Amino acid sequence: MTRFAYCHFCDDIRLEVGHKITLVGMYSGQLLVPTFPAILPKLCIVAFCASPIETPLKSLIIRAKMNELVLQEITIGEADLQQAFQTIEGSDSNSDCDEPFQQFQIGAHIVISPFIADCCTTLTVMVNADGEEMMAGKLRIRQGEIPQQNAP
Repeated sequence: MTRFAYCHFCDDIRLEVGHKITLVGMYSGQLLVPTFPAILPKLCIVAFCASPIETPLKSLIIRAKMNELVLQEITIGEADLQQAFQTIEGSDSNSDCDEPFQQFQIGAHIVISPFIADCCTTLTVMVNADGEEMMAGKLRIRQGEIPQQNAP
């Protein structure tokens, strides 16, 4: 197994009881706006990096970029990564499960508020794990008619 990164784009991230996370208004590759410039009160990203359990991460940087402009950057240092890895190692050794963990995943929530797009563009999320640059995802922002959902 090799390392990989992925992300989800949405309108809001809500932390629920029991350490659950609800993603509200998820986008599937494209965000349509009626006109430019477009201003959204908030645009959220949940980004993840997965690594084989035998090669824990030593450094992690997650960047949200629009063209070449970095909108937000999150750096997770080696001490925090080691602590997260030890947490999952500890939970695995105390588990009644027959199958041990095969991968270690760590993620971050990015909130861009307000989110402003002046023209058609693409929002890109990149993850740098121990110097290895990976594309986590893209959201294309386009002008167009927003489909109306019919009520049942």
